[in-house]
Amino acid sequence: RTGRLAVLQVDKKPPSQILAPGAFTQLSLPLNLYIGGVPNFDMVSPKVKVRTSFVGCIQKVVINNQPLRILAEALAGVNVDNCPHPCVARPCGEHAHCVPHHEAYKCQCERHCQDINAITTSSTASFTGKTFLHYTDPDILHRIVSDKVSISMKFRTSASSGLLLWSGGPEQTRGV
Repeated sequence: RTGRLAVLQVDKKPPSQILAPGAFTQLSLPLNLYIGGVPNFDMVSPKVKVRTSFVGCIQKVVINNQPLRILAEALAGVNVDNCPHPCVARPCGEHAHCVPHHEAYKCQCERHCQDINAITTSSTASFTGKTFLHYTDPDILHRIVSDKVSISMKFRTSASSGLLLWSGGPEQTRGV
C-alpha cells in the first residue's frame, strides 16, 4: 500500500488495485499480526468473507524489504510444522551443500567439500487449516505501521481459499 492506494499482485498476473476511502494515507496496523489464520474468526471483521484458515506452505514473507523469519520470530503458533523438502533427506551427502530451490534443490560442493554440511531443516511453515502464527514483537509491528507497506510472500496452497494474513479486530477489514 502506498498512501490510500492498495495493490495486490500474485505472481506475474496483472495487479489488482483499490483506493481506500477516507482521508487517512497511513496504514496503521496496531494490533497483532497473524499469518496462516487466526485463533477465532470472531476477531475478524464480518466484512472479510473468508472464514477458513490457509492450507499449504509459506516459504518467505518480506515486510518493507525486511525478511520475516517465519517460525523463529513468531510469538506463538498452533500446530505449525516445517513443510517437507527434498533437502531434509540430505540428498547431497555429508560433504556437499543442499540448496533449496522451490520444490527442487541443487548440490553445491566447494573445493574438496570440506566443512560443508547439508541443509537438514526447512524454514518453510506448513499450515493445516487449523493453524496460525502470532506476532507481537514491536519491531515487526513497527514495520507494518507506515505510509507505505509492502508485503511479499512465497506460498503454495492446497485449498481453494483461506486467510493468509490478518492484523486488526472485528471492526476492521485488514486481511488477505
